[in-house]
Amino acid sequence: MSGASTGWRSGRRGPIPTTCRVTPTSGGIEETYLRGDGEFLVAERDGRIVACGGLLIAGETAELVRIAVDPAHQRSGYGTAILDGLEATAAERGCDRVVLTTADRQAAAKQFYADRGYERRDTRQVGSYELIAFEKSLDAV
Repeated sequence: MSGASTGWRSGRRGPIPTTCRVTPTSGGIEETYLRGDGEFLVAERDGRIVACGGLLIAGETAELVRIAVDPAHQRSGYGTAILDGLEATAAERGCDRVVLTTADRQAAAKQFYADRGYERRDTRQVGSYELIAFEKSLDAV
């Protein structure tokens, strides 16, 4: 993340570029994340979106969704920074745990979350996808 101009921002501080918008069937960023206790973070490098991630809150549980890092910028710290920011937001808003789901075929994502203290909790089949549920206690954050 060094060298070029890198910026971080919350969706609460301005419009989210199209590259990180949620699909039309799932609602927009503002209504999905920002009208409640949720959050949506974006990382930019040289004016381009390189990573993003959302946080939904239900009681004392936070759910991470739409975590993405441009393949050309993976393993550069952007995913960790987005994850750290969303976990900190969840803790600030009174959550005691974070959950997420990723596809079994996403080997790098599974390892990324496991390396950051997330524990595998469940597996389920949705169509042709095998989905894995992970959980992390925020007591350790």
